[in-house]
Formats: sequence, C-alpha cells, structure tokens
Amino acid sequence: PLHSTLASQDQMRVFETPPPGVTKIVVATNIAETSITIDDISYVVDTGRLKENRYDPTRKMESLVEDFGSQANLKQRRGRAGRVRCGVAIHLVSSGRFESLPAQQTPELHRTPLEHVLLRAKKLYPSRAAAAVLRDLPQPPTPLAIKAATNTLVSLGALERVLPANPPTQRVGGGKALCGVGSGAGSGASSGAGSSGERAGGVTDDGVERRVDITDGAAYTYEEFLEFYEGDARYWDMAKPAPRLTAPSKPPTAMAATASPVVDVDDDGAPPPELLTALGHHLASLPIDVRIGKLLILG
Repeated sequence: PLHSTLASQDQMRVFETPPPGVTKIVVATNIAETSITIDDISYVVDTGRLKENRYDPTRKMESLVEDFGSQANLKQRRGRAGRVRCGVAIHLVSSGRFESLPAQQTPELHRTPLEHVLLRAKKLYPSRAAAAVLRDLPQPPTPLAIKAATNTLVSLGALERVLPANPPTQRVGGGKALCGVGSGAGSGASSGAGSSGERAGGVTDDGVERRVDITDGAAYTYEEFLEFYEGDARYWDMAKPAPRLTAPSKPPTAMAATASPVVDVDDDGAPPPELLTALGHHLASLPIDVRIGKLLILG
C-alpha cells in the first residue's frame, strides 16, 4: 500500500525490487498523482475515482467525499507507468464517462473552509478588505463561502468590523438616504436624510437603532439598510441577517491604531470593513481549525 498516512519507512518499501518470479503490486491513493517514480512499474490500473475534502459553507460542515476524478487526474495517473520504460495505463471508465468529466479538479479554495485564508489575506493586506483580496484571485471562492467565513471570524473575535464614519449615499425606494454611524454618540446622533419626508435611524446610547424609514413608506431594519452598501468593498462585506448590529466602541482610527501598527486606510482614504484582532493574528499562524485554535489560546 501507498498512502499519505504511512510512515516514511513504510512508503519506501514500494521502491524495493521483488525477488525473481514475484510480481509487485502497489495499491495507491491520490498520492500516485505526484511525481513519484517507481522504476519497475509497467502497468497502471486506474479506478478513475478519488476522495477529496469538500466544505458546505451553509451547514459549516466539512466531509470526505468519494467521486470521479477529473480528466487531468486520470492523465496524471497514467504517467506512473512508462517512466523509465514502455508502459500501459488502463482506466476503468468508459470513453463517454471520461468525456463527461471536468477538465480540471475543483480548486481546493472552492472546497475547503476559508477562515484561515481570510486571516492570512488580512495579515498580508491589512489595509484591504479580506473579501476583496479573495475576489481578486484568478478563481475566487463564491460570495456565500466568503461571507460565511467572515461571519465565523467576526463571531469568534478574530476580526472586528468597522463601520465607516462617512458612508456614501444611496438612492433607496425613490428617496436618497444617508446612513451615518458615529462612535460614542448619544441618541441625538442620527443618520441624515437626502430628501423631505425621509427619516433614518441613528446611534443610541445602547447601540444602533434598528429601524430606518424611507419616503416610499417601507421600513427597513438597520442590517437591511446596510445591505445597500454591501457591494462596496471599501466599507464592509456583511451577511444578512444579523441579530443586532452595534456601533464600534472606539472610532475607526483609534481602533486601527490599537489593533494593528499598520495604518488601515485604503487607496481612497476609507478604513477597511474589518480589522484583524490580536486573536486573529495568533489564529492565522495555527494550522488547525480556528474554533479549536481559539479554545487552545484562551483555554
């Protein structure tokens, strides 16, 4: 047998030359797709299947799934024969099945949890939204997966969201509403309205008011109101709904100064939508699940 959980000395046995009259058979997992060379292998019998980790961001569950590989997987496996001599590869799939397989395997970034990736992105690019960094990748993860990972990190305290001091205006329901959030403001600090008859919620002493009324008579929760700015990566990347959104305990500039030595301001002079906390810095360096990492650090 040859698989990744074998001890190194056991893995080396596949390179041993069998005695005369004995046929050597190596039963291998996906590890056979690596550039390993066993010089006396002449035949490859490929089942065409593999096991890979897949992650469901909705259920926040990771599972090991058996499925057919991609065309690239099968082509790579046939290369284990004929490395130093002529060889034969037999794939136990029909030509029709082979043609229906995807050309390439799904990128690992699309089938694994993104919490560690987001933390590393935030550590490398502190002045940018972590979600924006991932969206710039050649094959970015889905927005749902990014949101789920961001929400997990915020709930764990690894990331801290920052609300913009001067958010943009947005035309909503026929009227222009300006949603402003100040820090340390009392009930008198409220959002501005761009046209007559509009009323917007403001920051009270115990958090952010949850109701925002627009001229068309519709009432929105504060979280729904923030959704109108969700597409602007300069401000935040927030999932809906949130149970209750509270204003930061410190102004964004003060939070940036205490949380990170780097000036957290992007090219447009706006603060990023989240800051990496001290806990987040530690979790980014641990090669384990972020939830377990937090237990180890704080336990």
